[in-house]
Amino acid sequence: MKRVAIIVNGGIGNGKFLQGVPSMVYLIERLSHDFEIVVYSLIKTEIKEVSKNFKLKSILANIKSPGWFKAFLLLFLFLKDHMIKRYDLIHAFWALPAGLLAVKLSKLFKIPCIVTLQGGETANLPEINYGNIVNEKSRRRTLEVCKNASKIVLLTNFQLMQLRSLGVHRDDIDIIPYGAEEKLFSFIKTKTFSEPYNFIHVANLTDVKDQATLLKAFKILSEKMNCLLTIIGDDFLEGKIQKLVQEFGLKNVLFVDAVPHQELNNYLSGSHFMIHTSLHEAQAVVINEAVSSGVLVCGSRVGLIYDLTDDFCISADCRDYTTLTKKILELISDKERIEKIRASAYDWSMKHSASWTYEEYKRNYKKLTNN
Repeated sequence: MKRVAIIVNGGIGNGKFLQGVPSMVYLIERLSHDFEIVVYSLIKTEIKEVSKNFKLKSILANIKSPGWFKAFLLLFLFLKDHMIKRYDLIHAFWALPAGLLAVKLSKLFKIPCIVTLQGGETANLPEINYGNIVNEKSRRRTLEVCKNASKIVLLTNFQLMQLRSLGVHRDDIDIIPYGAEEKLFSFIKTKTFSEPYNFIHVANLTDVKDQATLLKAFKILSEKMNCLLTIIGDDFLEGKIQKLVQEFGLKNVLFVDAVPHQELNNYLSGSHFMIHTSLHEAQAVVINEAVSSGVLVCGSRVGLIYDLTDDFCISADCRDYTTLTKKILELISDKERIEKIRASAYDWSMKHSASWTYEEYKRNYKKLTNN
């Protein structure tokens, strides 16, 4: 069995409910049945074991520890394990710092490496200080990773478009979005689209998710129909969004703290529309999970919504809540188009399920380890 070292910034063995980044954890779990996997976390994990099928190791550092300190501790751990039994492949999730470390280790030990970009690697939003491209140092290092990794995997064509604009033109980049877990999300065929309409938004309250635009859009919708908006996610804006709800006079907005991933379908199953108004997304896995559940997706043209417009969802430019609400109202009046979009989006999600994601990575792993 080929041996793989996976390097992550975090997102496994920590976070709320200790579920990490569920889609990434599920993927690693599946791959661990075909490869001997050791996961190295660049922040201290809160639990020592996530699965019986792969090993989890973490360095004694937190998210604010200096990069050089993390790199030193990781190198010590990796070198110790590599000397006992050689690794055949290194896989990093996120470009910085995990991807940069993977590229350096790949060069040093002559091991192929694959890097998955799944955050703000291609983002440039100086107004909220978000994205690797905002800062010249992180921009340079991100592009170094993208040009020198043995393999680059992106989640969406949206990322590819941004990466091309940054001068990365290699032709061996794969687009592999995270698929929805088939056992967790089920399609409701007989959903009735009539008032009161249930809208849902799933994301932590942060600047990059731009819930202000969400509420501006929903205010217009509330004036046109009987509807409810449920916002699921933890608040990192110190009540700013709740205050905006009060200023808008909205009595039909419900806030719910982040829920365990296994319970998300309980909320999606009763929803008609998902509104997702982020300023940037690498993907937004929740979009795939929504269409897998028969929920119509509407939002800003970033991440997976960029890829799926117009056949599988509806979208508008970032912050353009006027156009977005207009398109939603037009769609509501066209029941035939609603069912067509729901069916085609569901078909797409089944073709790009979590099982498909696993098979795509398995193919890449085998190709890189057999060269």
